This record gives sequence, C-alpha cells and structure tokens, in this order.
Amino acid sequence: MIPAIPPISAQIPTVAAPNAIAPTLTAGAPAAGAVPPNSFGNMLAQAVDALQSVQQTSNQLATGVASGTANIGDAMVAASQASLDTQVAVSLRNGVVGAINQLMATQF
Repeated sequence: MIPAIPPISAQIPTVAAPNAIAPTLTAGAPAAGAVPPNSFGNMLAQAVDALQSVQQTSNQLATGVASGTANIGDAMVAASQASLDTQVAVSLRNGVVGAINQLMATQF
C-alpha cells in the first residue's frame, strides 16, 4: 500500500518578523512579514489538502469493499466525488496556466 502524503499546509513555512523584538500591533493590523490566514497560499494549500482527503477516503472505501467491510455504494460515490474533484482541480490549474501564458505573451 502506498503511504499517505503529509498535508501540504505543513510544508509551507511561516514568515517571522525580521527583527528580534516583537512588533506592537494595533487592532486589526497584521504584523509586518506575517502571512494572513486567508492568503492565497493558505487557501491553495487547504484546497489541495481537501482534495487529498477526498482521495484518501475513496481509497479507504475501495480497500474496504475489497476486504468485504465497506458498502460498494459508498465506495462508488466516494470514487466519483474524488474523480470529479480531481477534474475540477486540473481544469482550474489549466485555466491559471493559460492565463499566465497569456499575460506572458502580452507586449507592453
């Protein structure tokens, strides 16, 4: 069996303040150099983690069906959901790559 991949959010480093003295914060102002919790990188990492979780659930149910401990209907639904989620992720990636290529081809 293939070992599980650790969540990508655990691999994203957090940015610390550049000096040793902790900056004072005003209400609602993020620290200098701090990564906001709703940043694009964090949202992307959460989406990849969610996709991986759906795929792991599908794999576990498929293994359960093979061993006779899981319902085949649940496994089919989970496999379809994992397949659809993967197709959406690939389509989004292709759209982003296309947009970046179009920007790179733009002459200023």
